[in-house]
Amino acid sequence: MRFLFFFGFVLAMNVSLAQTAVALRIDHKAGQAEFGGESSVVTPLGETVVVDRLEYYLSKFILVHDGGQETAIQGAYVLGDAFVDELHALGEVPAVESVESLKFFCGH
Repeated sequence: MRFLFFFGFVLAMNVSLAQTAVALRIDHKAGQAEFGGESSVVTPLGETVVVDRLEYYLSKFILVHDGGQETAIQGAYVLGDAFVDELHALGEVPAVESVESLKFFCGH
């Protein structure tokens, strides 16, 4: 009987403290073209530039959710790479029903 009570209590606590996993996927493009391998890009001035490496840091993530509420995601950092397609796990945020946007800093 004690075991059932304890199991019910743990289950109730997990439901009331539900966490939503947040991840970021970035689709890198130059205009409408996908990045892949070495990419040639034409600048607005008409110059052709060959991009063979494009990496950057993202940090200080703030999740905007449920009608404009903002929740900081502590300790999340991303090293973005335009030539690698990956999903970046940012962590878990409590009590999120609907994600509206994500704010972050680039290079900090």
